[in-house]
Amino acid sequence: MSNNSNVKHSSSNENEHIEVSLLVNKTRQVVGKLVLSDESPVDPEMVFLQLSFEGNTITSQSENYFTALQLLRVKLEERNTQILCNGAAINIYPSRMQLEMGVGRLAYKLHHSVPAKMADVIDIFDLDDELEFVTVTEQTNYYQQWMNSILSDR
Repeated sequence: MSNNSNVKHSSSNENEHIEVSLLVNKTRQVVGKLVLSDESPVDPEMVFLQLSFEGNTITSQSENYFTALQLLRVKLEERNTQILCNGAAINIYPSRMQLEMGVGRLAYKLHHSVPAKMADVIDIFDLDDELEFVTVTEQTNYYQQWMNSILSDR
């Protein structure tokens, strides 16, 4: 398993800068810069993401990084572009507690019919390039299927 490959982190003041890979038109890989801020310039109660690549800048804000990443991904999907980070993988999803405690940067790597464990916690902005990167809808559908598989095993 290749963990954290192609991801470079640096911090300045309250912002973190991450180099990320993006897949354009499912064929061409490009490098982008993702800036994470725990306080949005518009609303200090929100987190803020700013992605820059090939002369484009896309932003999103939300109460937590996972939801902000989902909003950013929807904007990218409209451009037929996929960000390659753990938070964009089919089987990565945070628990409600992970979203409510902190800024939603951690999530679980889910396995069908297996309850999530602490050993499965990952950073959504790191990259495990063995994961399957999908649309927001596909990821949400997988999460619902996983939830149903856990509930049906009880």
